[in-house]
Amino acid sequence: MSFPDSVLAFLPSTPFIFGQIPWVIEIEDTTTLFAPFPRVNGKRVYPRLLGLDGVYDSGFFPAVKALLLDESCRGIICHVRSTADSIPILFGNPDLAEKVSHIPMGIGMAPYYKNRTETDGVTILFTNSWHQGATGFYLRGGLDLLEAYSMLHSENKALRLIVRSKLPDDLDVRYRQIIERCNVMVIDRFLPVDEIRSLFDSADIYVLPSARLHVVSILQAMAHGLAVVASDGWGISEYIEHERNGLIVPVPTARHRG
Repeated sequence: MSFPDSVLAFLPSTPFIFGQIPWVIEIEDTTTLFAPFPRVNGKRVYPRLLGLDGVYDSGFFPAVKALLLDESCRGIICHVRSTADSIPILFGNPDLAEKVSHIPMGIGMAPYYKNRTETDGVTILFTNSWHQGATGFYLRGGLDLLEAYSMLHSENKALRLIVRSKLPDDLDVRYRQIIERCNVMVIDRFLPVDEIRSLFDSADIYVLPSARLHVVSILQAMAHGLAVVASDGWGISEYIEHERNGLIVPVPTARHRG
C-alpha cells in the first residue's frame, strides 16, 4: 500500500517502516521498538528479560538502532519520562537525544457526571484493556484486587465491585467464589463508548494494582472524576502523585509475601 501524497508517517509503538517516507514514532516503553523480535514458541519475550548483553548480541538490535539513527526517523515521542531518558543510553548514542521528545499523554474531560449521593454506597471499578484479552486480568492485578476487596466487603456489605474484563479460564476457584459471594458484577463483553462512559459514571473508585503503567485507563478514570488507587508499578508515579490526584499502594514482592 502506498500513499503518494503523504509527507510524514506517524507510527504507534513499532517502527514497521523502511525507506518509504519520513516518519515519527510514539512509544510507551522501548520494548515495542523490537517487535516482533525476539519470539519463543510464538510468544514475544521482552528484551529486558534477556538482559542487556542478550539484547546487544541479538541480530535485531543493530537493525532497530539503524532505523532510529537514519535521517528518515524525524522524531521519537515518549509519554513516559524514563523511556525518553533511556533511549540514548540503551542505543549508546547521545545524538538520539535530539530526536526524543517527552510529551505526557492527556485525554479530554468527560462530558458529564452522574450525580451520586452517600446513600448510593461505594462502587469500585476495575477494567481490562480495550481488547479485553483475558490475560490482562492477571497483568492488571485482578487477583490482588479480589483479595483486598473480599476483606473490605466482609466489613462493609454496602461495597460493590464492577469487573469489566474477561475472566481467565484457569482462574482459581477461590477467586470465583469471591466473585459469587461478595457483590461483584463481571462485564465480559465489548462495550460501546456510551456504555463505557455510563460505567465510569456509576463508580466512585477506580483500582489498578498492575505491574506497570496503563495510561489511558488511569486518565479515563481521572477524566470521569473517580478516585484512583494504583500500585507502584513502572511508570505509574509519572501520572499519579500520591495523595494529590490518587493513591499509590506499594505492592509487596514475592519475598515479602512469603
